[in-house]
Amino acid sequence: MIRRPPRSTRLKTLFPYTTLFRSALLTPGNAREVRSRAAWALGELSRGRPAAEVAPVVALLEAAMATELAPATAQQLVEAFAKAYPPHSHSFDEDLAATRALNTLAARQRAALPGVYYVLLDRVMTADVAVALVAEGVARARQEPTEAHLAEAYSAVLLAVRWLASQQDQLLASLSTQQTALELAFDGLLSALSLDDRRLTLMLLWSLGEVAGDPAFAGLAGPGVAELAGAGDPVQRSLAAWALYRLRADLTARTALREVVLGTERSPLVYRVLAGLRSAERELDPVQKLVGVEPPGAP
Repeated sequence: MIRRPPRSTRLKTLFPYTTLFRSALLTPGNAREVRSRAAWALGELSRGRPAAEVAPVVALLEAAMATELAPATAQQLVEAFAKAYPPHSHSFDEDLAATRALNTLAARQRAALPGVYYVLLDRVMTADVAVALVAEGVARARQEPTEAHLAEAYSAVLLAVRWLASQQDQLLASLSTQQTALELAFDGLLSALSLDDRRLTLMLLWSLGEVAGDPAFAGLAGPGVAELAGAGDPVQRSLAAWALYRLRADLTARTALREVVLGTERSPLVYRVLAGLRSAERELDPVQKLVGVEPPGAP
């Protein structure tokens, strides 16, 4: 009777055939099923293996994320990467490369990515990685403002603000040690406004208004948002006014809201947005506070 070698021995012999997997996964003309199965197989073969053996697989999966992918193949790639990458310790450069690859994949996809994609981001994203990713994306889009580069910059900014939102409590609790990293993160996000991409600008204004309501964060975002107080079309100015109201713990934001928005604005849309900014029924909205209107029922 022929005895089969142990499973670990059998699997180890497959890794010299990385070239075969590379051809199957990186050839755009291959059928979706071929590329998807190759990604799945690489993920399965990575289970339980030491980092040195898995490193070529990680590099191959990252390279595949930069190619044109059908939604089903993109999902298999993300799931394979989740099996190969997180079990091992990684350097900053490796985490940045992983985040860059995941960002590139997301920027090219219109379909929703699997939940494990966001689990992966939680594993690889740090303040330093977020800063570097946004800086790279903005610099590339500024140098070559192609649709692909703008999409990658947009996705990088979105990943960074999502990470800030998810880590807000922890960052505020350790503000004394995180201050420099946070300043760099907000500076990087605000630099994306220089791309003059309306879609990115609107998303970033909304995101900064959402994550920077805390006074510690407001001081980092307020001055940059204040520069947009009177710029752009009425929709952009409305969102800037909303964000400035959310950032009003910062003196620069309050000044811009009072002197630029309420002092020069002529669009009814902006005033309709401001009129809705009340947390209680009898509270004055920003416009009423400026002109001194008393709330209903005041003595």
